[in-house]
Amino acid sequence: MGKSEIDKEVVEKVWNRIAPGLASQFDSPYSLPVTAPRPLYLLNGAKDPRCPLGGLVVPLERAQKAYEETASPGNFKFVAEDGVGHEVTSFMIKETSDWFDKFLKQGNITSY
Repeated sequence: MGKSEIDKEVVEKVWNRIAPGLASQFDSPYSLPVTAPRPLYLLNGAKDPRCPLGGLVVPLERAQKAYEETASPGNFKFVAEDGVGHEVTSFMIKETSDWFDKFLKQGNITSY
């Protein structure tokens, strides 16, 4: 490509070569909504430089709408933990465990 720095164009071309479609039709604005009505919990650090909150606005809005349209808004949850970057915290582990208990414990499994 003849570029001395990695920019958006370089990243897109690399991903399109490695996994065609990942940065387009399989990207989160399209893949998250089709998860509905199945349970989906997204945890993020509010200061995560690899997944900045601004880039999540459209995917989260589309996912929330899909969960509402499938009458399953309680099956979708997003939390951005304040002051946290790209890491897993004890809060995230506890939240994940509770989410799994809610949906996967014996007797709570529903066919989607």
